[in-house]
Amino acid sequence: MSIVISPNHILANSLRIIQSSNNEDDINKAKADIYNAFESKVKHKTYKYHVYDVPEDIFQETFLQIFEVVNSIKDYKNPYEAIKYIIENIKPNSNTKKSIVRLSLDNNFNGTRKKLIDYIDSEKIPQVLSSLSPSQRARLMKRIEQIQSKANISESEKAILKERFGYDNTNGSTFDKIAENNNISKSAANRRVKSAILKIQAGNKSLPPEVKDFIIKFNEKFKKIPKDKVLEILKERPDLISMDIDIIDQRVKNIVSYFVKDGLQFNDYLEAAQNNLSMFYQQPETIKYNIDEIVKRFEQDGLTKADYLEAALKQPQLFTQSPDKIESNIKTVVATFNKHGLTLSKYLQAALNQPQLFYQSPTTVEKKIKEFVELFKNEGFTLNDYFKLFLTIPSVYNPKPANIKAKVDTVTETFKEEGLTGKKYLDCIMKKPIILTMAPRKVIDKIKICKMLTEDNFIRYGKKYDRETLLLSSLKRPFNESSERLYLRFLNRKITEKLGTNLFPVTTMKKDINNFIITHSQETFKFDVKDCEKAQEFTEFAGKLSRQLTGRNIFDITIV
Repeated sequence: MSIVISPNHILANSLRIIQSSNNEDDINKAKADIYNAFESKVKHKTYKYHVYDVPEDIFQETFLQIFEVVNSIKDYKNPYEAIKYIIENIKPNSNTKKSIVRLSLDNNFNGTRKKLIDYIDSEKIPQVLSSLSPSQRARLMKRIEQIQSKANISESEKAILKERFGYDNTNGSTFDKIAENNNISKSAANRRVKSAILKIQAGNKSLPPEVKDFIIKFNEKFKKIPKDKVLEILKERPDLISMDIDIIDQRVKNIVSYFVKDGLQFNDYLEAAQNNLSMFYQQPETIKYNIDEIVKRFEQDGLTKADYLEAALKQPQLFTQSPDKIESNIKTVVATFNKHGLTLSKYLQAALNQPQLFYQSPTTVEKKIKEFVELFKNEGFTLNDYFKLFLTIPSVYNPKPANIKAKVDTVTETFKEEGLTGKKYLDCIMKKPIILTMAPRKVIDKIKICKMLTEDNFIRYGKKYDRETLLLSSLKRPFNESSERLYLRFLNRKITEKLGTNLFPVTTMKKDINNFIITHSQETFKFDVKDCEKAQEFTEFAGKLSRQLTGRNIFDITIV
């Protein structure tokens, strides 16, 4: 079988020299010319070292196979035979009577791609290793590791690629076999392989033209979604590439126009769809039904379409979740905890605040709630207590119960010498549930500031107190105010106490304090602050505020 590589004169002439010449220098030069030609066409073009690709781009894998042989061409006595061997071992499609007798390496890649699609059965991909020696295989494995290291793919994705392309043996697996081995559908197996391939291509800056084209067109149609985000979307759902972007646009607009009267906006839908890619390609009638039907079923319990759409935008799974499943989830949880004060209307209101409650399984919800109660059973905490908290601040459901326990323990441990126990702190939390939404560091910081205000108040009115009394009284103060506002409250008291006037109204406190500082910018006001953990910080706060307003510190504060 004769192999003609044309019309590239350099390659054809080099092969002729290798076959016919007896001059070793000429043969070595011809080898180098072949190597450089292959390197130029494969290594440095748009498609660089490719190990994986989807069946439609299988020519890349074949090119790699060719290049791996040529990469070691200087070790071959007859590089012509090496090239001939790799071409002869390309398996023709069993449905065609033709065989490859010519492969024009200087054709553009799209032309070569078409040839290979014509001749190669995509389900029986010629394996990269079929013509590699052990040393070449070792180099290939090293290259695979290098290529994968540039891409953000998981160990499971690496495993499924290894299974698909079989680069640890000579036979890769079909998608049917991968699906069976991984207990997934064939389409899911196909999608996972394509997803991993795309991540590798992106990581190695070698995206196929059709992917680049899709990204550009998608960004032009949906300008709110930047190109890098479109690529991330395709990594998760590479099958989107096969869809007509105009059809995607029509479906999105159809859904938004239907719900626009209920407050749904185009950009909001796009934002949500990036976290539930089915929203781009699922039939509009299906999504409309999912929303309408669940609202219809719970309309008597206070659920409105506008509220549910708002929840769905926070948890986009709700656009594509079955109404039957959601209804079952909600009603099962309510039935389980009904005797502890949970009703359908109350739970729906909580779920609108924490939309994951609509789609999480009743078993998951029940387990999480009971785990919370179990962690605090030694403090006398009950399911009734939990639902009092939950219905006041539904976000108490969101963190892991162990994390909440750790937050409570951190605060009680900090103040245990002052008499704070888990039960006392939980009693405080029941009255001020907002504490559970705060980081322990902020809670501790506010308690210390509140202790300073409370102690100053005790001293002013001559009230006797001990450390525990001071702490528990401080816990009664508001925790929804910032540290700055608490310091302003303390400064308000110190200023008006010095002036002998009533406190500035809370509603205008900051403005009144600022005006006071500006008006008395040339005076100095002296007052004392009892030594405590926050005394120095308060002194610095007052001085900084004064300097920002007047350029000087009008406060002369002594810590006693």
